[in-house]
Amino acid sequence: MSSTDGTNNKTDEYIKLRVVGQDN
Repeated sequence: MSSTDGTNNKTDEYIKLRVVGQDN
């Protein structure tokens, strides 16, 4: 479960970065 959470967090950060870049 911990491993999955870590991967999920990374994906969330990636999406957030993409969203921020698009918003900008």
